[in-house]
Amino acid sequence: LAHHLLKHNEGEALPVLSILTVRDDEIAPGSFEDQELAALTLHPAVLDIRLEALDNQQTSELVTELLGLESELSQQVIARTEGNPLFAIQLVGDWVARGVLSAGANGFGLAPGTSVSIPDDIHAIWAARFRRMLDGYEETARIALEIASALGPAVDWVEWRGVCQLVEVAAPPSVLEALAAEGLVRPDPHGWAFGHGMARESLERESREAGRWASIH
Repeated sequence: LAHHLLKHNEGEALPVLSILTVRDDEIAPGSFEDQELAALTLHPAVLDIRLEALDNQQTSELVTELLGLESELSQQVIARTEGNPLFAIQLVGDWVARGVLSAGANGFGLAPGTSVSIPDDIHAIWAARFRRMLDGYEETARIALEIASALGPAVDWVEWRGVCQLVEVAAPPSVLEALAAEGLVRPDPHGWAFGHGMARESLERESREAGRWASIH
């Protein structure tokens, strides 16, 4: 439709503004969608705007507008969503849907004994990305990443390799290179770190559901 409008609006004043949004984690390089978007952005009438992550203050304002959360819970949302407004909305929405929030003197907080695991819809996003990136690799590559998720947000090279050797698994260097190109991991002074906290949470959930998490620990 966007191509059609651009083609038939040359030299005319058709008062139509098209706004297209896309998440870069859903577009595979070289795919049909990737090529179509690239062609659109070459048109002189198209403005390509990249939206960066919100900072902590902006995320806090968003969470406050969504629901009056207690300060501690609000900080947890900020830490877990890392500036992604979609994830913030989905995370709080999941808590509301599951009825795990309780009203307190300073706002809503989590009810005692409730779970704050990664919501299904957010997990589905990260799980799909990891499946696509790990396609063609042995299962040991996934296990090595699950081990990394158990070690923490930042992964020390020596520690990670040592644990992997204990269970006789290894992730080929090309796996981390591919994940880094997709923004799933990033360099760290002592090794590497997950690009987003919820990516790590998703790996943990996959490991739990596969019955591997306890043995990894």
